[in-house]
Amino acid sequence: MVSFKIKIQNLKNLSSRRRNSQTEMRYLRPLLFCIFLTTLLLVNGQTMHIKGVTQNADDGEAIPNITILTKDGKIGTATNHSGEFSLSIPHSFVDSYLFFSGIGFKRDSILITKDTNEYIIKLRSEIYVLQEVYVIPDSTLFTLLKKAFNKIADNYPARPSSYFGFYRESIQDENNEHIDFTESVLHIYKDSYIQPSGLPGQIEIMKSRKRNLKNSGNFYLGGPFLIIDMDAILNKRKCIDPRHFNEYEYQFNGLVSKGAHSFYSISWKKKNSRRSINNATMYIEKESLAYAEFAEDNIELSSQPRVKDVRISQQVIYDKIDNRWYLKYLTYKNSHTDRIGNKTRLGIVEYVTTTT
Repeated sequence: MVSFKIKIQNLKNLSSRRRNSQTEMRYLRPLLFCIFLTTLLLVNGQTMHIKGVTQNADDGEAIPNITILTKDGKIGTATNHSGEFSLSIPHSFVDSYLFFSGIGFKRDSILITKDTNEYIIKLRSEIYVLQEVYVIPDSTLFTLLKKAFNKIADNYPARPSSYFGFYRESIQDENNEHIDFTESVLHIYKDSYIQPSGLPGQIEIMKSRKRNLKNSGNFYLGGPFLIIDMDAILNKRKCIDPRHFNEYEYQFNGLVSKGAHSFYSISWKKKNSRRSINNATMYIEKESLAYAEFAEDNIELSSQPRVKDVRISQQVIYDKIDNRWYLKYLTYKNSHTDRIGNKTRLGIVEYVTTTT
């Protein structure tokens, strides 16, 4: 009996405590909400929101896929198909610069101020200008290509290198609307360009965010490791290796200029290729004989019954830093059209090195 009474008493105490607790919570809820709201306002007060649009300075057209980064390269984004961007950054970045860069355009920047949060950025195009056209015999062209290959040891890192970069991949539908996109800050390690090992590079994802806007029914392979796989110099692609010259057809296009530098423009394509379009051009700097850029545009016959021919465009650009050339930009585009429904999908991978 004693035990039973104690249990009843405990239950009564518990019930009383619950009533008291409910009464306390009735008064605490408004207070807790105020604390939460104050905290939220404080957090928002420590960041500022910047938005804007990038335009071509020549014609005012919007520029998609422009990379936008803070000076340290740790915060960034990229413009959408309409050239628009939106970015939240800490107030500590006020009075510092935000940098805009993209393939085919000169790098530019804006000063972040506390009084302005909407910008229009006009970028000037940067293209190769034909300087001189002349014909050279195949023997001279092959000699030039061999010299460039043998100069890799002088032009590219002889020791393992490490740097940071901004990476973005996205999938767009037939209306150029984003279906899915991922943005990441990467730490890249690459082996020596002179004697790379069986594992020429590694990728570490420092920060990442992913948004799936709607189910596309498609996925793309490659991802950040394209930064390793598409490095033509690190992997000694067959088209630059003298041992495989007999597998390709080469054409000298002339001498072109870009900025203050001159480059040899050389096209190539694989012999007996099944591709209906095969446009590929490499640019070799005249002074150092360093490979500065590779640009390719191919249409490949699809082996999948649901997919029409696949179009692949890719571009790799190197930049000279302290007399050595490093991979600076990379873009890879893969588009196809479904046989059923005739819907087009475009997968885009973009990368820019921010610090070396």
